[in-house]
Amino acid sequence: MRWCMMWPALLSLLVAAEECRVAFVLRGYDNNPMFTSTAQFDSEANRACAVLSKLSFRDFSYEIFDAGVDRRSPYYMASLREIAVLEAALNNWPSPEWDWMRHNTPNWLVPDSAQRTLIQDAIDWMTLHKQTSQQWAAQTEQGKLHFRELQANVLRFSSGASSDYLKGMVLPPALNLDDYDTVNIILHSNTDYGLAGASSNLKQFGIGNSGKSAAYIGYNPSIVAADKGFGIIIHETIHSFGMGTHDMDPDRVSPGYSVMNHSTNFDTLPAFDRMHWLGWLPKTTITRNPSEVQDLKGAVDPDAKYLLKVGRRTYQELYDGKWIQYRTDSYGTVTFEQVDDSLRKPRKVTVVNDFYQGWNLVSLPFKQVLNGKVFVWNSVNGVYRLTDEIEANQAYWKFSDSDYSVSYEGLIPVGLSLDIKTGWNMSGIGVDTDVDDRNIFGWNSGHYYTPSVLKAGRGYWFFSPRPTTLIFD
Repeated sequence: MRWCMMWPALLSLLVAAEECRVAFVLRGYDNNPMFTSTAQFDSEANRACAVLSKLSFRDFSYEIFDAGVDRRSPYYMASLREIAVLEAALNNWPSPEWDWMRHNTPNWLVPDSAQRTLIQDAIDWMTLHKQTSQQWAAQTEQGKLHFRELQANVLRFSSGASSDYLKGMVLPPALNLDDYDTVNIILHSNTDYGLAGASSNLKQFGIGNSGKSAAYIGYNPSIVAADKGFGIIIHETIHSFGMGTHDMDPDRVSPGYSVMNHSTNFDTLPAFDRMHWLGWLPKTTITRNPSEVQDLKGAVDPDAKYLLKVGRRTYQELYDGKWIQYRTDSYGTVTFEQVDDSLRKPRKVTVVNDFYQGWNLVSLPFKQVLNGKVFVWNSVNGVYRLTDEIEANQAYWKFSDSDYSVSYEGLIPVGLSLDIKTGWNMSGIGVDTDVDDRNIFGWNSGHYYTPSVLKAGRGYWFFSPRPTTLIFD
């Protein structure tokens, strides 16, 4: 267990509510565009931005621009890229352009004679027919027999036609990049060739030299029939606004939850992602008190508590009356877990106060009526007072004529934290906790010392120049 300090002044800083502006740029391909006017795309843009507005607790507005049509066939362009990677394999992946691939250690790093024959057969057929490896697999015996192994060892290092459609693309003159937070390029066609989607910036896509964040989203009849194009827009726009990972659910414990987990539920996004990656929620959205957690479904208040911290990197949140649980790694990737309801309930602990002859500084993590009078510190007035009842985590002085121990049993809350006032505070915590702070002092055998571990049942002096909260993991 370790603790961290959270300054209320810093925690109260929110990303100011503002309008986020998105530019949609329509670019048809294969001389067969799906949208022949910007008005035809308006409903898709509106649906996506309406969901983004809810997820971000701010307004998303948009404007649609038309960038014309690229006449080239996606199958032909994809075949050229596949041929390039097949030829690289024949040449043993020449340096330096293929150095990146060597980290993937394909089995065919140096193809043998049979593998080289197969690679050459695919190249010859694709060059002659100007089609992709998938057509080669469907129309030839060699392809039917060997496509999977060629895909696994060579073709998977190729990119699709989207790179060719983006590279050198000219943005509409009416589009002023300074007016928008991000640019979404809609590559659309009635040809059923999937271009998927990705997020980067315009320069990386090969569109000018601007570092403006951008994404491309492929639209075709299959995407429209499945009614998931606007969901891909949401997904890629969230990447454009800073999320550098995906939510994971390997055990399928929360299927359909989170638009960043390739789900069909496009209007859910973990509160952790909104806080950690996007800044759409402040750090103060975290709480240790389950009763403070508000439901994320339809939530409109960015100042509310949505994220319940139940472990060092484990959180729970509430959506439509149901609890969702996930853990996060050091990078910030969410992985969903089975919900442990016990994590939201106070747990019973036994704490021992060890008394030695003389004065003792001790504490308990729960409210307790004591046997006899003790001294507690009033941090507001800066004086001691006598009492026979202490509050949770309040430390107290007691004089003992001999050595003895007393055990107390009580409930401690889900999360452990201390509210520290300006100046000196006399407190304790109900768990053993590693610390590294020169402003904490313990008492032992008539002397003060600087502890490296806070012990359950012991009391300590905490000094702080300003009000703060200590959070214990």
